Amino acid sequence: MRESHADLALALTSAQAISRYPLLTVLGALAGAASVAITYVKTTFALTWATSSVDFSRTKFLSVISLALVVQVLVQPFGAFLASKWPLRKAVLC
Repeated sequence: MRESHADLALALTSAQAISRYPLLTVLGALAGAASVAITYVKTTFALTWATSSVDFSRTKFLSVISLALVVQVLVQPFGAFLASKWPLRKAVLC
């Protein structure tokens, strides 16, 4: 019987995963870093634009960004749960 990806991930330690799948490990780390970088650029750009072009108060806009990030942290696990219930191709493309 063929193991599923979830079973394989649970069976490997970090060292085993890095030694067996170095390219996938590096790509996964880069994908994680990219998401953090995109969030940083997005919020930095939005703050600059809102305070210079729209005359939004810096304090109020930082509060908006903070609230949005808190909502993201709270909602993201539900998205991950739902994505785990869908076929991988459909979850990635949605």
